[in-house]
Amino acid sequence: MARADQARQPQDYQGLNFDLFPTFLELAGAKPSFELDAVSLVPILKGGTITTPRDLYFVRREGNKMYGGKNYEALIRGDWKLMQNDPYSPLELYNLKNDPQEKTNLATKAPKVFNELSESLRQHIQRGGRTPWQKP
Repeated sequence: MARADQARQPQDYQGLNFDLFPTFLELAGAKPSFELDAVSLVPILKGGTITTPRDLYFVRREGNKMYGGKNYEALIRGDWKLMQNDPYSPLELYNLKNDPQEKTNLATKAPKVFNELSESLRQHIQRGGRTPWQKP
């Protein structure tokens, strides 16, 4: 049985380095823009939890001749990961809980999840490429 005075175990939480920005803002008493795609880690620092679901979006740009400066992206939502291995490959879908080594592409076997994550990935790409004078 755990004693009340024992240190609490850290919560498993997947975050990205840009979560530090809203964390520092909150610690300084300020609020970030609601449009910011990041989450303050203050609740975890205070021993609490973060239960708000979120997508983790990754983008990589390759500058060599083989990839011609093109991007390729990945999106993680819960146990699911939608990704490309290079800018010219089709999207692949993996269930990270059941297949942590990403050996079985489920893109054709889980079309609903594939379509939902593909749409979310498209929205992330569009949001990242928009300019202030364009409507979303």
